Amino acid sequence: MRGSDLDEKSSEHLDIRNSEQLIMNSEHLDNINSEHLEQLQQIAKTVRDSKKSPQNFVRQIILDLCQIRALSLSEIAQLLSRKEDSLRNHYINPMCDQGILKRQYPNILNHPKQKYYTQKK
Repeated sequence: MRGSDLDEKSSEHLDIRNSEQLIMNSEHLDNINSEHLEQLQQIAKTVRDSKKSPQNFVRQIILDLCQIRALSLSEIAQLLSRKEDSLRNHYINPMCDQGILKRQYPNILNHPKQKYYTQKK
């Protein structure tokens, strides 16, 4: 495959499952300190390593991740090795609508720096 062909491929088509090195080097996760990154990756590991997880389990993992720190949709997607659109439609938006997940910018739903968080227990 030529380099230009690879450049044209969308990153969502790359198989990042079980590729912790790619996740750790991700530009979206660079601003997370290494202690938090390791903790987040450990929490996400079960979902990331599974092709199919029960919806309630994935919801709880998202809540656990967002309790450590506010995370963007792309950060959550990379930690879980899931597609952003699927997470947004099946988890993030419904959880925000139910009030169990909070938006950093609640009045601007598609804010470019939108992050999601939960209250500390």
